[in-house]
Amino acid sequence: MTRQELLQAAQEAVTRGEASHASPELSLKVIADYWSTYLGFTVTAQDVGNMMILLKMARQRQRPNVDNYVDMAGYAAITVEVTSE
Repeated sequence: MTRQELLQAAQEAVTRGEASHASPELSLKVIADYWSTYLGFTVTAQDVGNMMILLKMARQRQRPNVDNYVDMAGYAAITVEVTSE
């Protein structure tokens, strides 16, 4: 897979689900609220995006798969949008 193909796959992944799910940005914010309540301290949407990237890194280390890199790129893109709002 080329870098252009990976980025195209990530773009498709982050835009595909919006028809049937909430926007990825909203999802990060909702997850942040849940994690904040569960953990007892504030977790931001940016934190969630970063931790999801770490989750994908851990999965890649255990079971290498190009989809993990696609997901990391997607989470990075979503996190940048959330951070710049």
